[in-house]
Amino acid sequence: MDDLQQEITKWLHTQQAWIQEAALKLLQNNKLSEDDFIELVDLLKTPEGQEKTSTRQFPIINGAGAAINNVRIESIGSIRGIYNLSPKSPLSFGKGNLTVIYGNNGTGKSGYTRILKKACGKAQAADLKSNVFIDQPVIKDCTITYNLNGLSTSRNWIANSPPIEDLIATDIFDSNASLVYLGGERPAAYTPPAIAFFESLVSTLKLIKSRLQTEQDNLASQKPKLPPEHINTKAGQSYTLLTATQKEIELSHILIWNDEDKVALTQKNERLTQADPVAQAKIKRTQNQQITSLAQALKNGIAAVSPKNCNIYYQLRNDAKQKRQTATEGAIAITGLTKFDGVGDITWRALWQAAKDYSLKFAYPLQDFPVTSVNSRCPLCHQELDVEAKQRLKDFETYVQGVLEKNAVAAEAALKLAIDSIPIVPTDEELQTKCQAAGIAEGTWLELIQKAWQEMATLFTEIKDEKLTNICAGLNAGKITATTLLDTKAIELEAEAAQYDEDALAFDKIAITKEISELKAKEWTAQQAEAIRFELKRLKDFQQYETFKRYTNTTATSKKSGEISEKIITDAYIKRFNIELLKLKAKNLKDELVKTRTDSGLPLHQIQLKGLVIAGTTPNQILSDGEHRIVSLAAFLADVTGKNARTPFIFDDPISSLDQDYEWNVSTRLIELANDRQVLIFTHRLSLYSAIEDAAKKEGDAWKKAHLNQLCIELFNGTTGHPVSPEAWNSATKESNNILIGRLDAAKKMADAGDIPGYKIHAQSICTDFRKLLERTVENDLLNDIVKRHRRSVTTDNRIGHLSKITHGDCEYIDDLMTKYSCYEHSQSQEAAPAFIPEEAELRADLIGLKTWRGEFKERAA
Repeated sequence: MDDLQQEITKWLHTQQAWIQEAALKLLQNNKLSEDDFIELVDLLKTPEGQEKTSTRQFPIINGAGAAINNVRIESIGSIRGIYNLSPKSPLSFGKGNLTVIYGNNGTGKSGYTRILKKACGKAQAADLKSNVFIDQPVIKDCTITYNLNGLSTSRNWIANSPPIEDLIATDIFDSNASLVYLGGERPAAYTPPAIAFFESLVSTLKLIKSRLQTEQDNLASQKPKLPPEHINTKAGQSYTLLTATQKEIELSHILIWNDEDKVALTQKNERLTQADPVAQAKIKRTQNQQITSLAQALKNGIAAVSPKNCNIYYQLRNDAKQKRQTATEGAIAITGLTKFDGVGDITWRALWQAAKDYSLKFAYPLQDFPVTSVNSRCPLCHQELDVEAKQRLKDFETYVQGVLEKNAVAAEAALKLAIDSIPIVPTDEELQTKCQAAGIAEGTWLELIQKAWQEMATLFTEIKDEKLTNICAGLNAGKITATTLLDTKAIELEAEAAQYDEDALAFDKIAITKEISELKAKEWTAQQAEAIRFELKRLKDFQQYETFKRYTNTTATSKKSGEISEKIITDAYIKRFNIELLKLKAKNLKDELVKTRTDSGLPLHQIQLKGLVIAGTTPNQILSDGEHRIVSLAAFLADVTGKNARTPFIFDDPISSLDQDYEWNVSTRLIELANDRQVLIFTHRLSLYSAIEDAAKKEGDAWKKAHLNQLCIELFNGTTGHPVSPEAWNSATKESNNILIGRLDAAKKMADAGDIPGYKIHAQSICTDFRKLLERTVENDLLNDIVKRHRRSVTTDNRIGHLSKITHGDCEYIDDLMTKYSCYEHSQSQEAAPAFIPEEAELRADLIGLKTWRGEFKERAA
């Protein structure tokens, strides 16, 4: 295990177990699955996952086994609805490593570059647009053919859809990339395996934090919104300011609403709504009297059937029975000659008393009863009394007036008095009326009082109906809750009356209103008790997630990545930048690449000016456009050449604003790059076109033939991006001459078939290329390649003696043709020199004439 592996392993052992597990999965599988993320989130929440362990072993972190992809872009075609591009055939980049695509301004070069930039997923790629001067197309797409590790693939790519994954590693340099490299901090494009691991780990920590955040966000509060009227109350504030650290017992003042609170709210509402507290006090005391009366009646009833009184009733009844029995027995003894039974019982006594009353009032007024004088009669049957009857009446009266009878009557009177003292059970209607008068008609008051009277009525009946056969327990007063409640209510009413007395003296409406608001708020919060308990749990869970999220902090990981990247990225990146400046002959510029900081595990670098006297000056403020271009190109190449992949380089006008020296330096560097990777160059500069060709020659004819592919695109029939054959102006002049004659043969067929517009279009194109051929004839044939317009050097190489062949006639001949066909290459005033398409015979004569002249001139002796 090397030092880097040991350093990373040692650092991982200082992290929590769940981070170690994430690192292990990344090293084993390169990326995490959905199940991995779920497992890691669950592990993070456990004490085991939060521990730091040093037992895990991690796979070796390197990239030695990684496959190196070889990517080539083969062609772009079938373009629909993107800018003004509408090529009839694909733009094919050939099989070599170096392709130069030339085109004038407005021929579609930038359109091709923008397609590639968007399809390759470059960060600065703008959305592709259609031709804004025509109706918008329904479809915007193209076909991109590329080769990945020897396998050719064609993809139909929808404009602005996700990039083609296989082409993402493609590197593109254009004016935007130039601004990026001199516009501020940026990470290096190449990321070594160790840094890629830290980058993935940082990304994983962020994703897990995002998942935790989502879970935390899902802990939505179900606490009902506090009504506005409760906002400024103590209960409302407590409800609003619930915290994760509060316990339920601390919130009893908003969770519990009891009968005392309910009574207090009712009383305060009454006090607030009553205009006359004196009258209200009187009402409360009247109700108190009724309550007291109800309670006293119950208490009297309860006392009447107490165990003690029930025993008295029982004893009185037994005493009356015993004494009546004794008196009856005495009556029988006294009146032993009676003819009938029942003497002495209650019926007989009633009969005797009635006879006595009748005698004293009607039969023998003013004479003692019974009257037994001569000729006296019975007051009941009015028969004259004989001696026996007179004696029997005397005996009866003696019995009635006797001690035994008196004792029996007294005992019966005592029993009757006791029974008559038992209260009369009120009817339900009477009780309801009394409850209404007492102000307790609501609730269970009536039911409680009725139940108490029903219990007592049962015993009353038993007592009156002589059903008490022995001494019973009676009614336990302690079990009658109604009296206790009534007494309590009476106390409350008196307290309320006293409060109204106070209110009559000094009533504080504001204070009462505030107290009512507090009670109403408490009542409302108590109704939300379950929601409050749920909210307390949610707040605790929410706070726990804050702790979980802190575990995903990337600072330590980024810091460690920065330490490692300093060793394995920054030094190499700066070294490559300095080498690129040297290769581009720009070492004299006062620019340097420095590391500025680390962000998310990646080092950021920036191009700065060195040797500054005035601090804070940036390269953009000092460098010329050309210097800006060459420095940013050096930074781009230093950046992308560090990647361990063979992917295409695409350059869009890389020499913009550069002079001839830098243009040549860039050309030779691009040729060097093409030795290893595909290089595609879009340019509108023929000088670069020629410089690339000359630089390619220095690699040898075999290399040039195998790798250099020169293309041309043009504007045709109002649309751009049309690939055209470059042979007419890029092949040898003799071959180009023959190509133009062949194209004229095809145009003649159109004319012969009656397609005059088609002939004119093709003939004009031939005239344009013929003008270019004449220019090249001067360079290649007349001047023998000694001097070229877009070449820096003058090449003699035993060529200069060839100039002696040139005659005045040669110059006139070529000059006349150049003048005649210049209108087809350069814009002309229609009034000064209207450009008419020559007839087929005239154009053919000029083409064959030039071919004949070239052959004769070539054979002419110097």
